[in-house]
Amino acid sequence: MADSKSKNRPAHTVRVGHCKAVIWVNNTKNGVMHSVVPVRIYRNEAGDWEETHSLSGTEILLMKEALDRAFDWVSQQEQPQQSE
Repeated sequence: MADSKSKNRPAHTVRVGHCKAVIWVNNTKNGVMHSVVPVRIYRNEAGDWEETHSLSGTEILLMKEALDRAFDWVSQQEQPQQSE
């Protein structure tokens, strides 16, 4: 069983520029399911990193690329393991 520290960490993060697709694993009674959270990172006026879910027009394509890569990663995880 996973410890509480690993439960609070994403399974994988895809980053394209300041856009991230954060992938979480959820163990359900129906098996493992993945969820993806789109996030944009930026520096506030104090210079600290913050996150938002809001995108400007120029960031939409960057997020699309991050989500495409997240889809590929999740698809790989969900494929049955093939033995040789």
